[in-house]
Amino acid sequence: MTNFSFIIPHKNCPDLLMRCLNSIPKRDDIQIIVIDDNSDIDKKPNMGNINAEVVLLNKEESNGAGHARNVGIERATGKWLMFADSDDMFTECLDSFLDKYTDDEESDIVYLNADNIDEEGNRWPFIIDHYIANYQKKKFYSEKVLRYGIWTPWSRMVKRELVSINNLRFEEIPTGNDMMFSLNCSKYANKIAAESMVLYLYFVPQNRSLTEFNRRKISNISYRIELGQRQNRLYKSVGYLFWDTNIAMFRRPPLGIDKVSYQKEYKKELKRHKVGLCGELYHSIVNRIGVMLGIIKM
Repeated sequence: MTNFSFIIPHKNCPDLLMRCLNSIPKRDDIQIIVIDDNSDIDKKPNMGNINAEVVLLNKEESNGAGHARNVGIERATGKWLMFADSDDMFTECLDSFLDKYTDDEESDIVYLNADNIDEEGNRWPFIIDHYIANYQKKKFYSEKVLRYGIWTPWSRMVKRELVSINNLRFEEIPTGNDMMFSLNCSKYANKIAAESMVLYLYFVPQNRSLTEFNRRKISNISYRIELGQRQNRLYKSVGYLFWDTNIAMFRRPPLGIDKVSYQKEYKKELKRHKVGLCGELYHSIVNRIGVMLGIIKM
């Protein structure tokens, strides 16, 4: 019987992928699905002795990490879905964690604690550590912040039944493909749990700029604004106060792009999407209050 399906999109980093796969315990109740998103010929995954299902997407099938994860969901058979980025890894605590939740029939989502890790092995807490600690101490508003304050798919283990019943899938867009999937999982989950032990290591190399560049390049501004609008509509529907703010995004100088030109383009897109700056400023103030009170972290 398969209890846990690990879904891992991959592109052009086979050595780091092997590090990730080797961090997953060898168990009979685990299914590992690697979806290779049209890697270069010499950088396709080589599983060695790892028991994993590898899906090789060609150029015509390639449509980013969101599509790759959706392919994985379609092939998953486990009771629980777990997600990982191919350059990250799990900790030695994972095996005992899986034992703990093998027979859990009540929880829909288990939120996972994580550390950042750099190329030299230095570790420091990821932001979810703060949210889990507040939730376990039953602090004010802590459950809503845990559910909606973070949306990385690897920060949660999700019941496959929840995903299937609500027909949840990743968006196949150039940036932010994981946001609405993760937030909707949190929205539809009835009972949640959270683990304080660190289970995941989020790799932060010195030159991790591709994701940031894609997120902030001019051609993706419209995607970011539209995504922010969908995110904030969801926040409003669940009564979550700490909305994301487009004004904060356009104030950040993009990587390798002229700041003035970028902000000019961003303002034009905000106007085209009818995003009111007064509302954005209001939620910027609300977010700052949340930071000051220790409810959220920025």
